Amino acid sequence: MKRTGIFMVLLGVLALAAAVWAVSRPGVAPPTTNATPVQTGTDPDAADAILDAAKRYSASGALDRAEAVLRAGVAEHPDDTTLRRALAGVLLQEDKKPAALAQYERLVEDGSGSARDAFMAGSLAAVLGDQTKAAAYHERAQALDPTNPDYPVHLARAQIALGRLDDAKASLVRAAVLDEGRGMVWGMLAELALRENKLDMASQHIAKARRLEPEVTAWRVLEARILKRRGEPERALLLLSGLGEADRWRPPVIREMAACDGMLHRPGDALSLYEQAIRKQPDNPTLCYEGALWAERAGDPGRALELAKRARMLGKEHAAAIIERLDSSAADASPSVPPP
Repeated sequence: MKRTGIFMVLLGVLALAAAVWAVSRPGVAPPTTNATPVQTGTDPDAADAILDAAKRYSASGALDRAEAVLRAGVAEHPDDTTLRRALAGVLLQEDKKPAALAQYERLVEDGSGSARDAFMAGSLAAVLGDQTKAAAYHERAQALDPTNPDYPVHLARAQIALGRLDDAKASLVRAAVLDEGRGMVWGMLAELALRENKLDMASQHIAKARRLEPEVTAWRVLEARILKRRGEPERALLLLSGLGEADRWRPPVIREMAACDGMLHRPGDALSLYEQAIRKQPDNPTLCYEGALWAERAGDPGRALELAKRARMLGKEHAAAIIERLDSSAADASPSVPPP
């Protein structure tokens, strides 16, 4: 995964969390945008009693009981969309994402689901790693509600993960037409242009993203990547150096700053950046691992070995290759002792 791709995934998870919160708060009914009413044949009073009981259990923290009540209700009233949607919300509160996805899928596949149900199915499928399914459900959400700019944005994210870049660009253009004031749209378009090495276009898109959302660190890092690709590492460093303390020492930021120092033939400065970051976050395995790599490049195998061992201890398995390489180099460099 490319570096800014990590930011995109992070932003996707945050967007999903916002959507999950909207449907899963204790005591709050799920949204019914474009929702189909309760099916004919369902006893409204019985369904209301089930929902009231589930809400009471959920509000008191007894999610397992809320789930049991709703499962029984869905079994008795399988065509009641409100009960099934409420069950999906409780399952999300319990962090049972596959089970929640199954409920949203049922709503979409039997034709009773709303655009929001399809969106939730797509978002959960994406988090669970099935981007093909995610794209299909986001396409369904878009078809059910072509006026909502959220749906083409999430569809584009799934399409990017599937390598369908032309489709992703079309989805993002659709989102921009619906709401051109979303920095996410222009940031994603900038990332796609950078992948295609269309640097002028990438610069235009990221400038718009930063104007719309100047507080988003991801857009500043992406602009630095574009400057670095243009062969302007000094400007990229200056841009990232202006970040606040809370963002300055994050691994993606340090990684880009170090890469710029590398372009300027200053591996020692790159290592110094990692050393400062590690002092602030001594238990961060990524910083220790990448710091080990820069220590090796800077000609300090002893420090590289120390950081690699710390990274492995903290769970970074890839550090084992550095340790093996450095141990092997040390053994080769040892003077041989002639037999007596």
